[in-house]
Amino acid sequence: MIGVRHEKHINSMDGLPFSIGVDLERSRYNLSKEQNWHENLEIQFFTEGSGTVLLNGKKYNVCKDNIVVVNSNILHYTSTDNHLVYTCIIISNEWCKKMNINYSSLCFFSLIESTKLKKIISELIRIYLNSQDILRTAKLNELLLRIMVELIENHCDLNTTPPLQSKAFEAVTSTIEFIHQSFQQKITLSQISKAVLIDKYSLCREFKKHTGQTIFEYINQYRSLKAIDYLSDGFTVTETASLCGFENLSFFTKTFKRYTGKNPSFFKK
Repeated sequence: MIGVRHEKHINSMDGLPFSIGVDLERSRYNLSKEQNWHENLEIQFFTEGSGTVLLNGKKYNVCKDNIVVVNSNILHYTSTDNHLVYTCIIISNEWCKKMNINYSSLCFFSLIESTKLKKIISELIRIYLNSQDILRTAKLNELLLRIMVELIENHCDLNTTPPLQSKAFEAVTSTIEFIHQSFQQKITLSQISKAVLIDKYSLCREFKKHTGQTIFEYINQYRSLKAIDYLSDGFTVTETASLCGFENLSFFTKTFKRYTGKNPSFFKK
């Protein structure tokens, strides 16, 4: 049975407006064991073979030159019975906000065939792989903006709202939003339950089901990942612990290492 995993794309963009996996290979013996979902928009560009993409349970057949757009908070799973190669682009939420693109309210077409879009994505991949280009970051920002403009103008149903999710899934996404907004403060299960309008026992069960983590595991991991930003910006370990909602310095250090694999001092360097 395929499980469910929530992906967090924090501190993974490496200074770029997206993270990318180029020429990912899949075969019937090399498939994920879980569906996943995230708040970020995702673009999958297929370059070899054939397979399927499940989006909230609906199956789309894909082959070379197809483009799939995974809308925000959509359960998705890419598979093949033979061989499949594709590039996966995860777009930064913060970049979308800076561009005034309300990604969570847009409904992009799921399966796209577009020569124009294919050319822009191919150019983005080429520039991404050329680490010696002194204008690399600027060009990648410009190309991603062209991709988004093309998607919104020609491959988006502006008269349709994103599909409704189950109440349980909405409670989980609302919980995640609450954590993102309140991670610097003390957070209790009762606070979250009251904010998302569901009893705490049901919330704990559904959160674990949809993310593979308990609520407090998610909180501690999110705080640890946000702490990297503060440490990189020059805050001390003690200041960072406090800014990220950790009341105990030793617990912060232990938790940070658990979720990042490094001591806080590593990111001070």
